[in-house]
Amino acid sequence: MGRLGAQIASTTLTIVDDNAMLLPTGAGGFGSSPFDGEGLPSLRTIVVQNGVLQTYLLNTYSARKLGLKSTHNASRGLAGTPGIGCGNLYLEPGQLSPEEIIAQAHTGLYVTSLNGLRHQHRDW
Repeated sequence: MGRLGAQIASTTLTIVDDNAMLLPTGAGGFGSSPFDGEGLPSLRTIVVQNGVLQTYLLNTYSARKLGLKSTHNASRGLAGTPGIGCGNLYLEPGQLSPEEIIAQAHTGLYVTSLNGLRHQHRDW
């Protein structure tokens, strides 16, 4: 909170949430939808660009509370008011291969898979 426009990560990190993503086949990505949980058209949102926090993921309610605009990330369950969710959240590829990154790391955690989350593999 309160870090918009601030450098929060490495300059090599860019995080995108693309709820309107189309796959090379022309079909939508697993998290793609023509609109969010409030009926607003889906968008491609750059959350972090070159390590700088550009925006938060927001629905209309949270955006209004923060004095910002919705990023069209409202998410609905079976009942209740819309929350906030992501569609196709991913890291932009960097210049180094995974093997090169691991070789440079002194310590760290290498995640190879996730259970219980919707995810898709993208070939760059």
